[in-house]
Amino acid sequence: MNTLTFQNSRVQPSRVFTFITAWLLGVYAINAATPASKLPVTAKWERFEVALKSDMSYTNAIQQAELDAFFISPDGTTNHVHGFWDGDRNWRVRFAPDVPGQWKYFTRCTDSLNTGLHNQSGEFVCTAATGRTRFGQHGPVQVARGKRHLEHASHEPFLWLGDVAQDGARLSEPDHWSYYARIRSAQNFNAVLWSVAPGKDEKGDKAFTGDDLISVNVDFFKRLDQKVATLNNAGLLNAIAPLWEIGEGTNQTLSAEQTAKLLRYVVARWGAEDIAWVLAFESESDGAKVARWKQAGRVVFENTTHAPVILFPGEATWSLDEFRQEKWVDVFGFNTAQAVDETALPWLLNGPLALERRKEPVRPLLTLLPPPENVTPEKSVNSEQARRLMWWSMLINTPAGVTYATRDIATWQTTMAQIPSDSHLLPAWQRALILPGAYDIATLQQCIKGIEYWRLRPFPGAMVQQPGDDSPNQFIAAAGTEDRDLTVIYSPSSTHIGVANAALPRSTQASWLDPRSGKITPAMAKAQGDTSQFNTPGEGDWFLVMKTGKPRIASR
Repeated sequence: MNTLTFQNSRVQPSRVFTFITAWLLGVYAINAATPASKLPVTAKWERFEVALKSDMSYTNAIQQAELDAFFISPDGTTNHVHGFWDGDRNWRVRFAPDVPGQWKYFTRCTDSLNTGLHNQSGEFVCTAATGRTRFGQHGPVQVARGKRHLEHASHEPFLWLGDVAQDGARLSEPDHWSYYARIRSAQNFNAVLWSVAPGKDEKGDKAFTGDDLISVNVDFFKRLDQKVATLNNAGLLNAIAPLWEIGEGTNQTLSAEQTAKLLRYVVARWGAEDIAWVLAFESESDGAKVARWKQAGRVVFENTTHAPVILFPGEATWSLDEFRQEKWVDVFGFNTAQAVDETALPWLLNGPLALERRKEPVRPLLTLLPPPENVTPEKSVNSEQARRLMWWSMLINTPAGVTYATRDIATWQTTMAQIPSDSHLLPAWQRALILPGAYDIATLQQCIKGIEYWRLRPFPGAMVQQPGDDSPNQFIAAAGTEDRDLTVIYSPSSTHIGVANAALPRSTQASWLDPRSGKITPAMAKAQGDTSQFNTPGEGDWFLVMKTGKPRIASR
């Protein structure tokens, strides 16, 4: 990360400031004689920071001034980002360039008399990517061109494999958070969902005070800076909910304007990191929260350069329709926490998540809040159920990714707890790291990575018989491509699977993948009229992959 500090180099602003004059003053007033060798240098996709010193000492900076910056790439593209107050008279702008070459930028401030912030300008050089993590090598996460899955800026697919640590970033000690990140990275997770507010951090501080006019706690956010970097350095995407309004005890009294102030601050502070923004709220039938978040989202995200925005309406899935035409909303998230038993499974298998694929415009779909795996059974699932839910969630729609959860990590429980079948005691959050279901993420990734999963769509017609019609726990999920060169089937327990011959790819090459171990076994079928019968290698759940094989060459 490269930081450029401005204290004395200023351009006198005019009282009437438009975008055109900003361009003229901010870009062309730059000292063209500055040799490139003396400019700050930042690698592609890494954070570049401009530190500014305000002329004014504001009593509540977030309310009294707003800072924006415009970064012009070597090819002339303009990127608009927000700046933020960082305590005392310190302000910062953070931006991650995506094109090598010489960049220019200028700032504008709503307090145009503050020449320490208003109409500052400069240049820097962006080099080729040099990062060591998935983000440094392939770039930030974005929505793919087909609009149904995620990818890196390099177009490397990004299959979301998330964990819920809702209170974790706030409540954890820095060394504990580092340990958590290392373990989850080793288990092949690549995203962590956590919230900024409400709630206190490990020091007992909150993100902000006040309701009518909020004031941010800079020290609170500085401590979270380290937590954000910790996840990114471990190859984990920060999926940040600035304000969590789902579930009991989360009702906020902020107006749309003050919600936008908080959202803008968080986005400005961490928008140059590897991030996805989660707008997590559960609206009542009167739609008040919908209107409030729609207004705040437009203020912060419209006409700006930003990371993917995920709309997560909890159980109020009807809210998705209210945001369907909002272009700044990139991804839809779903709550599947109620699918803890067979009576609730039909909602998952045939409800909003399964039906969403038919609606336009399309978006990637993620399950963000699944039933938690836990040692105690109350409102939770065991590892086998957790694994089934992940696989079903992947295949009842075009896969974009899934999320795993444990209650003790989500709430960051520090009470000492005994490891099952062991006498050792660990903090409950640490014990939850090694629950069996967490290790199924790695096998899920291993099973999926070898196929072009983003081309899949639900393919119920592949099944000759669907045991899930009588028992939802036995539901067999099938998906295939439009070109019929790939068909996949997940069976939770059936050992005999009948597949319609019309669903088989040409010159089918088939294999079984074990979702528990990742082991691959060749699959053989027995033809029975219009059906091909596949027998699983053993008991339990299995994943059948059928691909188009290489054409056979006739012998002479």
